[in-house]
Amino acid sequence: MGTTTVDPFSAAHQALWDALTGYQPWANLIRGNKVQVNQGIQFPPKFEAEDFQAGDAPEVTILQGPYQTDPFQVNSLACSLVQSYPMILIAADHNILPVNDVKFQTLRAILTAGPHLGLPRLIRNVSMTKGQDDPFPAQKREQKGAARWVSVCTFMVYMIVNKADVLSGVIPTTP
Repeated sequence: MGTTTVDPFSAAHQALWDALTGYQPWANLIRGNKVQVNQGIQFPPKFEAEDFQAGDAPEVTILQGPYQTDPFQVNSLACSLVQSYPMILIAADHNILPVNDVKFQTLRAILTAGPHLGLPRLIRNVSMTKGQDDPFPAQKREQKGAARWVSVCTFMVYMIVNKADVLSGVIPTTP
């Protein structure tokens, strides 16, 4: 990327995807779908789609969740932005081992990318919040005929943006 009019939220979202898919052990595990919201998806996503095939799994979707902007707290020249990106992992069946492997490789991918996800002029830090395996009640899954694990964790991306860049509409997305 370069210096563009891309908003910082989309730039951070793409940097997160690039960090994951650019790490070969992670990319090798996600042989199925990598659903990117910046390319348009149905919302809310259908976790129990009738046409879900085992060959599609594991499937990863990264959405955008709650965000916070703080235009006046950092200093007179910069704004603080925080965006959450929930990552939803759908496995092929009830075998937890592939889910655990994806979680571990996700950690390794983020560590490899570093705290700035390749955008040190925009992203100050990324963290992974408390995740949850199988957040949907088993009873509800069984009623829908589904027999697979779902795991959810959330990335928190902390950004600092120059106020002049925000006002000009040009956000630096170069390393």
